[in-house]
Amino acid sequence: MIHSFQPEDLIVLQADELSCDPTAVQDILDLSFHMKIRVISILDRITIKAQGAYLRKMEHMTFTSVVRQKTGNFWRADIYDKLGIESKEVKKKKRIGIYCRVSTREQTLGYSIDNQKNKCRDYMNLFNDDYVEPVFYIDEGHSASTLERPSIKQMLQDVRNHKLNEIIIYKLDRLTRNVIDTYELLSMFTENDVNLVAVMDNLDITTANGMLVVGILAIFAQWERETIIERTNDGLLQMAMEGKYPKSGVLLGYTKDKDKYLSIDEETAPIIRSIFMYARAGYPLSDIRIKIKEIYDYKLRTDRIKRIIFENGYYGEFTYKDYVFPDVMQAIVSKEDAMEAKKVVGKRSVAYGKEQNKFYFRNKITCNNCGGLLGGIPTYKRNKKYYYYYCKKCNQRINQDVISHQIIHDMIIYTDKTDYKNEAEVILRRINSLQRKLKTVSRQYAEDFLSDEAYDTVVKSINLKLNKEKARFGRIKIINGHNWNELSDSEKRGFVEQTILTMRVDLNKKEIIKIEYHENDSKKK
Repeated sequence: MIHSFQPEDLIVLQADELSCDPTAVQDILDLSFHMKIRVISILDRITIKAQGAYLRKMEHMTFTSVVRQKTGNFWRADIYDKLGIESKEVKKKKRIGIYCRVSTREQTLGYSIDNQKNKCRDYMNLFNDDYVEPVFYIDEGHSASTLERPSIKQMLQDVRNHKLNEIIIYKLDRLTRNVIDTYELLSMFTENDVNLVAVMDNLDITTANGMLVVGILAIFAQWERETIIERTNDGLLQMAMEGKYPKSGVLLGYTKDKDKYLSIDEETAPIIRSIFMYARAGYPLSDIRIKIKEIYDYKLRTDRIKRIIFENGYYGEFTYKDYVFPDVMQAIVSKEDAMEAKKVVGKRSVAYGKEQNKFYFRNKITCNNCGGLLGGIPTYKRNKKYYYYYCKKCNQRINQDVISHQIIHDMIIYTDKTDYKNEAEVILRRINSLQRKLKTVSRQYAEDFLSDEAYDTVVKSINLKLNKEKARFGRIKIINGHNWNELSDSEKRGFVEQTILTMRVDLNKKEIIKIEYHENDSKKK
């Protein structure tokens, strides 16, 4: 075969297909070398391509030793001893991680973690003869739509810390179904010299073909996930058309039976009616929360109260995926009352949202006379708005500009004590990252992958971090030479929040008496 034409490569599925006789294999390899033909064994992952006799000898001995193992002759050539090399310096045991995952849905369908573990271990035993006992990373009840899984996060940390040489998975979709995540993971593995093997996909990323297959499989995995979402959405829409409640959990004021039909809960429905009544009367959300606790001994957060008021289903027009389904939720309040409550709360929310960052020293100023906390009130004069801080008990106030003029210079001097000058870019990256997370969470919530409670918890956590980073960013801009007047209202508010703990003001003299900074630094005026 070799003499009939001049190939560049001789490719076999595995080494013993050349011959079952190690001596004959050696002769074929020698002849291939002299004719400059590269020999590749696919399953054994051996390529003889070296031009130097030293490395050629090592590769030949590896090839023939593999043949001996597979043909029943278990004498193994110790390559390193034959070549006079200290094996401990060259040969290291492979550190292997095995990752397995099943989603909650797959668990209900009978998919097993043990099956994945066994397949991966079988592969490891077949193709790896010298390895440390593998580390198993198991994620049960987790979807592949996100990398926010405890075990995969630990595995990736071990990759970064160079604790692994190879990762074995059952199929590529056990790792992730997202194209972007796939390529980010592959980049990380490559940068850290970690091989990835997907057993059932016959995939090994050390080869060019392997990388190509990964790209194709990742695209199909993404397509599969989007198809599942599409089918799920179609199924949920069908449920709503049948009068069933298509979301997880159940809204306050209703009960849900085993067939997912809602009924009014006479124990909690009065809470809903009271919320709408107080909202129509102009009560702030915080006051409604207090009233509900006093009357019904039921705790509600203000953000949940607001969602209740803006839920169309409470007046019988349940809206899902931009469609209105009148048969899903029985009305607890009339549409007229609900629309009036929305109107009042909507106006209040817009006004509050626009004004809250205008009061830069909100919740920071106390009255020197009575010790009370000053509230913020806007006033109008000659078509211009002014912002004051007002003490109800003493019936006195102070203009925000007066406070700003007295304190800005001191705040900048205080802030300049610490070295934050090189952090602006880092903080901005963190802000962008958190904003991307918010978008992702909102998308997952819209697609019903998150319950109301989970969504509230995650969004609250992200917003808390986001507000802190924005506050720090405003502070950095001041340090880096930006004028106070160049900052946005939110940046000014953030700068104050990061710098000042509290201040005491004499409302008679319109003077700041004492400023307490964060980190227990205080200054008397």
